[in-house]
Amino acid sequence: MPLTDDDVKGLKVSSGFYGTFGMTHTPGFTAEVKNNTGFIITELTFGISIDGGEPEMYRVDNFNYQEPGVIYTGLAPDPTYDMRIDVLKSKKFQFALDRPDIDKKKKWNWYIAGAKGIVSQ
Repeated sequence: MPLTDDDVKGLKVSSGFYGTFGMTHTPGFTAEVKNNTGFIITELTFGISIDGGEPEMYRVDNFNYQEPGVIYTGLAPDPTYDMRIDVLKSKKFQFALDRPDIDKKKKWNWYIAGAKGIVSQ
């Protein structure tokens, strides 16, 4: 279910950057989000603005993190782990998004524009 604007305020991006990740050097964002809501988060929408331009919206529903230098040989023991951000937890994850116009000379910012989740019991 979609979260209200007040509930979305309980989601905080504690860190993040644009770069490459994984063995294929996929361009995209690495984010860490703290969930201070009463919902298990299943989807986030980020608004990303480059050099003061209008924000573009990007939906993320897979919260996988590929540790640099680690080779994974199988799935995580619980495949739903990458599909959620649990209540009162922080989660670091990456999402692919090729934005070559983001470089050291241009400023960019982002925010959580929306979210969907399941009520935690």
